[in-house]
Amino acid sequence: MRIIKTTSSIYRQYDGQCQPQPCYIEIDLERDTIEASYNAEIGNAVPMEVWHGLRRRYEIPCIFPATADELMAELLPLAERMAAGYKCVWNGNNYIGELTDDAQAASDEIERICQEVEEEDCAPEEEEE
Repeated sequence: MRIIKTTSSIYRQYDGQCQPQPCYIEIDLERDTIEASYNAEIGNAVPMEVWHGLRRRYEIPCIFPATADELMAELLPLAERMAAGYKCVWNGNNYIGELTDDAQAASDEIERICQEVEEEDCAPEEEEE
C-alpha cells in the first residue's frame, strides 16, 4: 500500500455553493494506494468504483495537507490489513469489492478513526476590498 502525499489543500468551495465540498480519505484497493482529497461532484454522486467497493472512502473534516499525511500514515497498517482481505468479484452485473471479516473490521476501525478527526480552519481567508 502506497501513500499518495497531499500536495495541496483539500478544501474546495465552488462558486454558488453555500458549503465546501466533503473531504475524505480514499483507499484504492485495486491500485493499493491511500490518499486524501475532496469530492469534486456536487451532491451525493460518487464514481462507480466507489459505489461498487473497489475504492473505499471515509469522510473526514477539512484538514491541512500535513495533517492528512499524518492521518494516512496512522491508517496505513489498517489499510494494508483491509487490502489483504479484499477481492474483486463479478456479481453477474458488475465487478464489486468484497472484504473478509477481518478486512471489514479494519475498514470499520478506519471509519471510527476518521470520525474522530478534528476539523482545522483550512478555508482560505477572504480578501478585503
